Amino acid sequence: MRLFLLLALAWAAIRSHEANSALPSATRQVGQPTIAAAESPREPTVPWTFQVLDAETNELMPARVSIRSLRADGPAEFVLVPIRRPTYYTPEGAEVLTPSIDYRFLGGTVDFFYTPGQSKLDVPKAGFEIWIQKGFEYEAVRSRVIPEPGKVAQFPLKRWINMPQEGWYSGDTHIHMLEGKRLALHLQAEDLHVGNLLLWRLSYGTPVLGPDVPPGQYAAASAAGNLAWVGEEFRNDTFGHLSILDLKKFYEPMTTHGPDRVDFPPMYEGLREFRQQGAMILFSHLGAQPGVESEYPVDVALGMVDGVETFLGWGTRQGLEWWYKLLNCGFRLPAAAGTDRMGPTRIVGAQRVYVKLDSPFSYRAWIENLKQSHSFVTNGPLLFLKVNKKPVGETVELADGTPKKVRVEARAVSRIPFEWLEIIANGQVIYSLPSAPPHHLRAEVQLDVPITRSGWIAARCIGRGEVLFPDIQPRPTLDGFAHTSPVYISMNKKPIAFRESAEFFRAHIRWLQEWVEANYASPSQAEAFLDLFKKADQVYAGIAKKDRHPSAVVPATP
Repeated sequence: MRLFLLLALAWAAIRSHEANSALPSATRQVGQPTIAAAESPREPTVPWTFQVLDAETNELMPARVSIRSLRADGPAEFVLVPIRRPTYYTPEGAEVLTPSIDYRFLGGTVDFFYTPGQSKLDVPKAGFEIWIQKGFEYEAVRSRVIPEPGKVAQFPLKRWINMPQEGWYSGDTHIHMLEGKRLALHLQAEDLHVGNLLLWRLSYGTPVLGPDVPPGQYAAASAAGNLAWVGEEFRNDTFGHLSILDLKKFYEPMTTHGPDRVDFPPMYEGLREFRQQGAMILFSHLGAQPGVESEYPVDVALGMVDGVETFLGWGTRQGLEWWYKLLNCGFRLPAAAGTDRMGPTRIVGAQRVYVKLDSPFSYRAWIENLKQSHSFVTNGPLLFLKVNKKPVGETVELADGTPKKVRVEARAVSRIPFEWLEIIANGQVIYSLPSAPPHHLRAEVQLDVPITRSGWIAARCIGRGEVLFPDIQPRPTLDGFAHTSPVYISMNKKPIAFRESAEFFRAHIRWLQEWVEANYASPSQAEAFLDLFKKADQVYAGIAKKDRHPSAVVPATP
């Protein structure tokens, strides 16, 4: 319990630091669409204009750009622009924004800017390197350039895969601190079809952080193929953070904790109101923040959670294990992903969720199919799974009580390397296949998996070290990660029920009960929590009783 409190206090201090740095700051308009190479005074520069084009249509196209000096006397990767601030270029002018958060605190540097398709800036006369990227479905361009005065340089970007043609649309479930045309440019440049902008408060009584706009579609930041939607991050730094999508009305207080405030009421009370609105409720960054997720198994058991952000910028491995245990208890929780973008060192959509639609693209269709687990999360690899020809989110029905086999087909393709393609059954790795050398950009497997009980099967790609990459962008290492939502297996229509997973959450709830009894002076406040804990414990106890199987892992065969 003491460790929990220390972790919670440490995280509160971190968030306080973030908030003090994250308050909105002024912007200024620059009259000419030019930014000088101020950190390279000894290096002669020339004005240079470039365009990023869609290779198929030859039209201007927004993208993310890094430009690096080739100075022999400077650091190997000396960043020319922007200089300690993100710059968003337009043909008419450049909007230069003072940092909205402390970059050093986040452990990253801002070494890129966004172009709407054409930009002009001062570049080293002797030459430089340019790196242009656009989401996960376009080939990146990396080139050394000698600028030619008076000539507009053009860089066509080619699609290597077209996910919308196959019905897949990408989104970020967790974005903060962007407004209007800035958010629109981020979504377009990162090739994101859906951006969920979440308003939030640091603590009780503090200002709402985000634009002063109502929930729903954010028209000023939306385009035909890039939809921005305003939601809410409902927060308590002890009991959990939740991403609330597709809501009709904000819940107040958005944050139920504060330096002089008791953590009350339970998160469940706010979630009940969101449920009445028909909003989608995701448990945010599961496993990422020690001491900030205590209530999650309670809210899941009581039917108040629709999915989990299984992949964010940190802490993914522990969050996966918790998610697996929830799936083992029969809760159908899709995989979702967001960046928790607080400032420019986190790229919008660097972690994203792809959702499969069988109808025309719309925000409502995207949300409904995400709820149905028609999804995979990724930082680059594109991952596809079928079990007995059933796609993710669907159920394979098996009859009889005799062992059966299902046919698993998994395929991963990527523009950044990954090391392994793995098949997961009921939380256990049952098959691993290394990615194809020399570039490690693809893997494909077909195998038979014996089935003895109701359960679930998913696929994932992992890298060599952690299952995620640093804040800014994928580096050329084997750090690619992706994970599908499950395909569910129903044997004789029996529920998915694993005693070991249910008992894990019962132990967690007992710990929660002890913590509340020790820390709430008000009997009525303590009782409000304890009543919910009792109901959730009864749910997990019932799941444990339904398990009549040994906990054996059955090997798969290709």
